[in-house]
Amino acid sequence: AEMESRGAALRAAKEEAAAATAKEREVISSAEEVAGAHKAEVEAVQVQLRAAKQAEERALAKYRTELQNHSADAQELTKAKEAAAAAEESLRAAVAARATAESEASNARALAAAAKAEVASRIKEVEERLAAAAEENKLLHAQLT
Repeated sequence: AEMESRGAALRAAKEEAAAATAKEREVISSAEEVAGAHKAEVEAVQVQLRAAKQAEERALAKYRTELQNHSADAQELTKAKEAAAAAEESLRAAVAARATAESEASNARALAAAAKAEVASRIKEVEERLAAAAEENKLLHAQLT
């Protein structure tokens, strides 16, 4: 009965380890997906930033060739500068979000490794107790015969 109890404890520990490992993989996968999404956002914002800067440069060149007080060109330049500033701010936010996601993924991997080590230690402990019980059982049988 004690052997069955210890065997059940070992099976439960192994099932717990499998569940913990599956959950850890899920957390890591989710964090990596978030990091990937942020990378795509950063790339998209960089394209927008380049386009906005090019638009700003074009507007500035046009503005310099036109009359100093031409209001339409002055408004275009202002809009291009605002678009560039907004794109730069979006880029900073996307870079920060990506760094956060990468940090969270790294933390999740570290937690997963620690949990895996803990489960392995528990399994080893249960296996050692099971082996000790088997040895004790063997000695008791030997004494009875």
